[in-house]
Amino acid sequence: MAAKAMSKSQVVAALAESTGLTKADIGDVIEKLSDLIGSELGQNRSFNVPGLMKVTTRIKKGREAGMYGNPFKPDEPEKFREATPPSVVVKVRPLKALKEMAPDVSVVSAAEVESAPEPAPESAPEGEV
Repeated sequence: MAAKAMSKSQVVAALAESTGLTKADIGDVIEKLSDLIGSELGQNRSFNVPGLMKVTTRIKKGREAGMYGNPFKPDEPEKFREATPPSVVVKVRPLKALKEMAPDVSVVSAAEVESAPEPAPESAPEGEV
């Protein structure tokens, strides 16, 4: 099971401690970064956080109301489906530097094996000493 993610206050505290800035300053930077990303995405442009990730959007077209069948089960009857409006899909892709920060699979697998509980030792059958 994956470890629990840091909360916003934990992130702000860790950044404040490592940079020497106040927690309020770090909070303002995070808020302004959020506003900047929102304004760029609102103008239908992608946004790069240098070396970490690229945030993009795309329009997912809606679906008209009508009878739709399941292509994987052709023997089932078609069902009526309501119309769905177009929506915006936000995608976040990691860049090379972020991918390199992630641990190798072999390191993770070894850690999982080491942290696994050891099986209980087998006891000798009764009568044997």
